[in-house]
Amino acid sequence: MIEFETDTDDGARRVAESVSRAFDELAAVQPRGVCLAYWRVTGTNRFLGFLTIEDGSTNPLLEVASTRSLPAAIAAHVYDGYPNPVPVDLIGTYEPDRTSDDR
Repeated sequence: MIEFETDTDDGARRVAESVSRAFDELAAVQPRGVCLAYWRVTGTNRFLGFLTIEDGSTNPLLEVASTRSLPAAIAAHVYDGYPNPVPVDLIGTYEPDRTSDDR
């Protein structure tokens, strides 16, 4: 997990645009063995990012240009540069069955 706050509102906009481009490319490439999620705290310049890679796998995001360049885009707009990732333990999660027609 990474957590960071950008230096300016413009920096937050640029980071959000970089994240959006990364997700557009991921949707096209569809790498396996990885889960990536970013959140922006509403009304702030604070972001949270989570990356999960299947055990025994290499990071497939390193093969995707927009995700490979994302750390530099973030570092350019954060006071202390790219944040140090912190490991977290999943305690629980819930996601409804997305294969049903009940969406």
